[in-house]
Amino acid sequence: MKLSDASFRISHTVVLAYPDITRAAGFRAALALWIKLAGSDPAGSTVCTASFASKPTEILLPRNVPEISSSYRQGEADSADEIPVVFATSRSHPELTFCFVSGLPATEHIPALVDGLTTLLEQHNVKSLVVPLAADVTCAEKEGRLWVQYPEASMDLGKLQSQLAELRHLPKGAETADTFLSVLSNIMSASAVGDVALLIHADKRPAGSRYQQNVVFGTEYADDSDAEIVRSLVRTLSAAIGIAGTASNAMEDLLSVQTERVRLDVDQLAKTLGTFG
Repeated sequence: MKLSDASFRISHTVVLAYPDITRAAGFRAALALWIKLAGSDPAGSTVCTASFASKPTEILLPRNVPEISSSYRQGEADSADEIPVVFATSRSHPELTFCFVSGLPATEHIPALVDGLTTLLEQHNVKSLVVPLAADVTCAEKEGRLWVQYPEASMDLGKLQSQLAELRHLPKGAETADTFLSVLSNIMSASAVGDVALLIHADKRPAGSRYQQNVVFGTEYADDSDAEIVRSLVRTLSAAIGIAGTASNAMEDLLSVQTERVRLDVDQLAKTLGTFG
């Protein structure tokens, strides 16, 4: 099913997770929360897979979460010509849909992917969008700080801003090499999705990970800082979507959340689009 052909229902609030360029912390935080909300028996949940028609340069393979794992199989990724995008809504929280972007295309095709996702969300009348991630950003006071950015230019105080009032805003002029984040920030500023929050944990890429084609986050680079970044994103994500009571319970699931990143085109790492706009 292509993004343009998607006929499934997306709830008014969406959590969007994608492969950030550091340690996939936002993706893993969203997975941990999904596991907690869906429970041990996700059969009553709705899970649908759409796709973006572009050959991936990297993919994410969630381990031990079969209903979210992409359609890629080990050994077949090199011939893949589409990027799966998984939409999941739990029976316990029908008002919330998770969107897991399970891979990324070449840098020049990321704007088309973000635009396609934005159009789909607008068609489904999505009101709120929360994006958790870790990113290497400049102009941050120190590594390890959690920031929030609201792309929506409106002066109206949205629900997300009320629920995240304690978070400091990402400083103006901040720059990132994370192309997806940069494009998303710009496109969402002009979208019809009125309440958008990007939860950005300042993070340096784990030493050496840039040069590895395969990394299993959750087992590799799983030091104290890794666990704290994911925990912080789970707590803040839960507060943003109004289910803060679930955050502490979701922590126990962090240990089981492992995501394998497979880079299919290492040369793409050198290509970036500039900055926040």
